[in-house]
Amino acid sequence: MMPHVLVSQAPGEHPNYVSALLNAGARVSQGYCPAYESKYDALVLSGGGDVDPAFYGERNKGSRDIDRKRDLAEMELISVFLSAGKPVFGICRGHQVLNVSLGGSLIQHIGTADMHARKNGEDQIHSVSNAPGSLFARLYGSRCAVNSAHHQAIDRLGAGLIDLQWSEDGLIEGMIHSKYPVLGVQWHPERMCFWKRRPDTVDAAPLFAYFLNLCREV
Repeated sequence: MMPHVLVSQAPGEHPNYVSALLNAGARVSQGYCPAYESKYDALVLSGGGDVDPAFYGERNKGSRDIDRKRDLAEMELISVFLSAGKPVFGICRGHQVLNVSLGGSLIQHIGTADMHARKNGEDQIHSVSNAPGSLFARLYGSRCAVNSAHHQAIDRLGAGLIDLQWSEDGLIEGMIHSKYPVLGVQWHPERMCFWKRRPDTVDAAPLFAYFLNLCREV
């Protein structure tokens, strides 16, 4: 089975997501604020601007590039996909909007942003710790290196979410859901696999393989 994955982004906006999924063995559709269709087997929430802090009950204290229309559309997609029992994979912004959609909150500007934000247009690299026995530990061991390109992070976890990976400064870098086939990472696996594979991080291809296997199990 070749899973049909919907990527929530404007067509052509971030080609690395599509490339990674195609190389992993998926069919891919994409769209800005797309509507749910039953033909889709899974949802990928891509990177982008910050989630409107009003959705987690805060005033703006450093959030930028807000697209409230996208926030609303993606929260609706998350709800529908989870109700259908279909997998959802949140990456960077997607990781954050997943958390907010389930009642969590965000740190609007992390104190260690200098360690995590891109510099001179390039991702930064840092190590993370993986919970023993977790998905991330099975794939990458107790510690591994990932890329980084963000200035916000998860604060309070949303309902049912379980944190399984943390950066050295204690930020949540990876999570799953206790009930639904949900996966979220703060880093950018689409820039760490296949033709974007890099020698200073883990290979993210196994993570995409895991996600597509979730699609096949539904």
